[in-house]
Amino acid sequence: PPPKPALTEACALLTELGALDDGRITEEGHALRRLPLPPRLARMVADAAHEGAGALGADIAAVLTERGLGGDDIDLTNRVENFRRDRSPRARDARAMAKRWSELAGAGKREMSVGSILSLAYPDRIAKNRGNGAFTLVNGRGGHVDQASPLAREPFIAVAELTGAAANARIVLAAPIALEEIEARFADRIESRDEITFDEKSLSLRARRSRGLGAIALSEQTRRVETSDE
Repeated sequence: PPPKPALTEACALLTELGALDDGRITEEGHALRRLPLPPRLARMVADAAHEGAGALGADIAAVLTERGLGGDDIDLTNRVENFRRDRSPRARDARAMAKRWSELAGAGKREMSVGSILSLAYPDRIAKNRGNGAFTLVNGRGGHVDQASPLAREPFIAVAELTGAAANARIVLAAPIALEEIEARFADRIESRDEITFDEKSLSLRARRSRGLGAIALSEQTRRVETSDE
């Protein structure tokens, strides 16, 4: 039997993905099980199909599961484009496999951004740029991108793969995602937060309202400080 902590973590993930309910497999779980993919990627392909982008979701899953497909670019968008253009026997076989996955999930040819589809698998790995190639992820982890990569200048990215320490891991595969896409996809998880701080230089109070997803702030707005008991 698997170690208890690993089993507990796996069950928690499957419950979060809607595949388990109180330890029992759900109808959604049966649908995900038909896809020969890890749970997160199966969820991504299924949800992408529901949005009419099953073909793109399946291509992303193929690139993520078949090492080397699409090259070694850190930007997953470029890898997917390279994979679609590749005429090698291996790539042709992988595209046929991806087509079967998309047909199982419900197909669909609508085009969306790679980052938006990737966030279906890793909503906890949406990351905000904090400058110089450093990012903060929704789950609170820190990560950095090679500053030579165009991704280092993107305001937000969705991370597919990272290595190293949790505090400051190296992001090795990701894709841009627009703020508008984040707000549309995760509207029910975005929270508004009010904060009042004391500015020692001006000896005055400063108030701001931020909208955040997990550990990252999506937007901030200065507000007037209202008199209150606080």
